Amino acid sequence: MKKLLLAFPLLLVMSACGTKSYTYEVFYTIEGSGQAEVTSKDPAGAASTETVDLPVKRRAFLANSLGPTWVEVKPKSGSGDLTCVLQVEKEAEVKKTGNPARCEYTITEATDN
Repeated sequence: MKKLLLAFPLLLVMSACGTKSYTYEVFYTIEGSGQAEVTSKDPAGAASTETVDLPVKRRAFLANSLGPTWVEVKPKSGSGDLTCVLQVEKEAEVKKTGNPARCEYTITEATDN
């Protein structure tokens, strides 16, 4: 019985160190005025498009695999360039300005989550 009690904490520690999670939070912000069409894509290829009122502050979606993820923004009303800011988990922000503006990041084994 004593051997079993000693082995249990060791199993817990080993299981906590075993596998890396491939679920990442992707955050984006859109700067500008008026309305814009925002398209986001996760590494698995799932894409979503919506019309939003600008600015958009720190929205999020989940990415459940490795590979490229991106957000692209195109103006629907209003004028001038738009700015997108994309951040995956704890990684540095990607910021682009344009008409349209597209921010992209490739999630790899080294991406910190």
